[in-house]
Amino acid sequence: MSINHLFLLLSEGQYLVFVAPFLVVLGRNDVKKERLLYNGKQEKGPQMSELEECLILSTIKEGAENPSNKRFSTKEIARCCRISEYTLFSIFKTKERLVSAANDYIMNEIIEASKKAAAASASVEEYVRKMLFFGFNKPMEMTFLANYGFWNGKTEKDPERISKDYEKAVIAAKEAFHFLKDYDEVVFFLVWSYITRNINYFVETVYDGIVRDSIEYRDFCASLLNAGASILVEGGKK
Repeated sequence: MSINHLFLLLSEGQYLVFVAPFLVVLGRNDVKKERLLYNGKQEKGPQMSELEECLILSTIKEGAENPSNKRFSTKEIARCCRISEYTLFSIFKTKERLVSAANDYIMNEIIEASKKAAAASASVEEYVRKMLFFGFNKPMEMTFLANYGFWNGKTEKDPERISKDYEKAVIAAKEAFHFLKDYDEVVFFLVWSYITRNINYFVETVYDGIVRDSIEYRDFCASLLNAGASILVEGGKK
């Protein structure tokens, strides 16, 4: 089944509004700088120096608090790591590369959490609830993704980067949805994208004050995610 077919199938369902909602996100001052993974441990990416990680964490904090590029300050990011702005750009070259590195950093966290959630889940439904819990406990990262990742209105144009991101998502999806058999990789990709993007959206509705967090709201979010994922899964059967 082609990507176009799957998107058409989804667009005819009642859950389209939750697939790609666009959200104007307000900044918050209560985000914390600490980074906690699903298991409570901190893990570094391969060959990442302490300074690089400091800059990325400071970027996530700055980006979470300042959705507007006009208020996004690389000087403040450098100051937090006690280096000059010149040194910052000697490492990441441009602000775009710094933001991209921060997005990759967060996505790697999501992938690590996904692996743990998948290992402890016997179904998509269980997995979704665990990942919702993870998302609601990561306000800073979720806010940064909303401001500078998922919903920033920009489209990646580098074919190599697009291919790399797609392959990475497919691998993560196959590990997450190990209980699904005999599906094309595009189905894994769409289910993965649908769940991760909408967890980000649901978390943001709470931290932006649009919806009050509650057990009932999280159950509602889980039911919508599971219903939408089931449409993709059913439509993607070989």
